[in-house]
Amino acid sequence: MYDNHLSNFPRLSDEHDDSARIRRAIDATPNGILCIPKGDYKIASPLFIKNRCSLDMHPAARLIATEEMEFVISYDGNANFHELTLYNDDGSIYDNLGLFIRGGDIDANGKASCLLIANAHHYTLSNITLHNGKKYGLCVGGNVGGRLYELVANNVYCKCTMSGLG
Repeated sequence: MYDNHLSNFPRLSDEHDDSARIRRAIDATPNGILCIPKGDYKIASPLFIKNRCSLDMHPAARLIATEEMEFVISYDGNANFHELTLYNDDGSIYDNLGLFIRGGDIDANGKASCLLIANAHHYTLSNITLHNGKKYGLCVGGNVGGRLYELVANNVYCKCTMSGLG
């Protein structure tokens, strides 16, 4: 089950990598699930998730960094996260305990760290590979001064096949 599918967001004629199309798909899936099918996706600029979009990636979906950046994916619920509680824009408490990234491979390719999760409440990572992070495979809270109330991690595989990485 998903709310949006990456195939609904083709690469535009002036785009030479998949960063912009994935950002468009994330932005179009607030509080929903974005399905990323099997394939290799070139990421030349960072992907930011600030709208509670969850990612459901095929096991053979690979997000591969092609340029230097801090993180391939950054999840930050900062605008609505206060005192370990997540709020809706209208001030009511957002109580979705099912935010997640599952499946796939985030291959930072020695050019970035893989994944930052900050200012989240009950976040799940499952069946994912964090591959060749320059400094981090997974960073929780990180340099944004963030917090994480609860992280559930199942089958999170941190793999480094390049020498000299963190």
